[in-house]
Amino acid sequence: MAKAEKTEVFDVAIEKVFKVLSDLESYPDFMTGVENVEVVNTNGNKIKARYDLNLVKKFAYTLDHVIEEPNKISWSLDSGDLLKKSDGSWELKDLGDGKTEV
Repeated sequence: MAKAEKTEVFDVAIEKVFKVLSDLESYPDFMTGVENVEVVNTNGNKIKARYDLNLVKKFAYTLDHVIEEPNKISWSLDSGDLLKKSDGSWELKDLGDGKTEV
């Protein structure tokens, strides 16, 4: 099974990073290939969202997210027309001095 992991440090406070990453519908503004994100359902800290992507080929999928403010957003695949599995998370660490490890 394929796995990917990357860590970056940003000169931005953790609260601001979390706010951007938890605004799923804004992903087309800063993520290459993401054409649209539609929140389908919200139940407390659980969000179901449909993603439309165009990365070499157009495809779509729906993820179930769990929002754990202020430092984690996790997801798992609900359905999709190309993917069979997608589990992952954004994990944030406050490094102080307005820096956040993502």
